[in-house]
Amino acid sequence: MPLQTAAFTDEEFAQWRDRSIATYAAEKIAVGTWSADQAVECSRQSFDSLLPAGLATPDHVIRRVNGTETGELIGWFWVGPASSESAPDTGWLYDIEVLPAHRGNHYGKLFMAFAEAEARQLGFTKLGLHVFAPNPIARRLYESCGYAITDYSYAKIL
Repeated sequence: MPLQTAAFTDEEFAQWRDRSIATYAAEKIAVGTWSADQAVECSRQSFDSLLPAGLATPDHVIRRVNGTETGELIGWFWVGPASSESAPDTGWLYDIEVLPAHRGNHYGKLFMAFAEAEARQLGFTKLGLHVFAPNPIARRLYESCGYAITDYSYAKIL
């Protein structure tokens, strides 16, 4: 199925934001970074600091990916400036997801190509991303797209 990108409506953005906050909180709990009682609030604060003007936040692009024939939502991605610690020409892939019903159709590389094209349009010459260690499917996708590991973080439950 051919795919295309489109802007979120305000309502779609609100739904995506709520879902993404919950998903990020759950991932942080799963890897032991945040406790369950603080995770949703920490996730919300993170999103609010990165997207203070929502969809209108400068230099951030959040796109839905649709099937061209059906208009059906297949997934989304979010690209914006990297943290202030990074070079100014470095963008960051904050979120990318192929919805579960559409996984296994080899859309990952196409989503990555869409995100990279948006990053170039924003003027970035490098695109970084983070992946949680317990996600080998995503790690394989990123490596197959030419991304290389830049850091390792380790932790041990005591």
